[in-house]
Amino acid sequence: MPSYRRADTSGATYFFTVVSHQRRPILCDDAVRTALRQAITAVRNKHPFAIVAWVLLPDHLHCIWTLPENDHAYSVRWSMIKRLVTQRIADVGNGAHGAHYGGGVGFGAHGAPYGGSQLEGRVRRAHRLGLCTLSSQMT
Repeated sequence: MPSYRRADTSGATYFFTVVSHQRRPILCDDAVRTALRQAITAVRNKHPFAIVAWVLLPDHLHCIWTLPENDHAYSVRWSMIKRLVTQRIADVGNGAHGAHYGGGVGFGAHGAPYGGSQLEGRVRRAHRLGLCTLSSQMT
């Protein structure tokens, strides 16, 4: 069994892949996208981070974040985002959507620090394929 260590470089730029629970194709549903956007906004207000790129697909997403200097707590941010999305989906329609989405939106996330040409290459490739919006184009 491999031994994984979580990256903990303060102020780093991280690449994440986040997968929906049982890879259900729910992330592009309007209710889930709205909940995800609201959760990200709420978390960024409490724990800032810059979004470099974001790719949203039906059963998973890829994103690149840069954390503030002296901060490496991306897991705190993901924990909050996951909890808020799950709560908001469960609240839609008095739980009806929560049941539709399998009782919750479970995510698995992993991150790795990136920099320099590695980061530029990933962002350029995703943007060229039309999979994401560069942060300068995001609102």
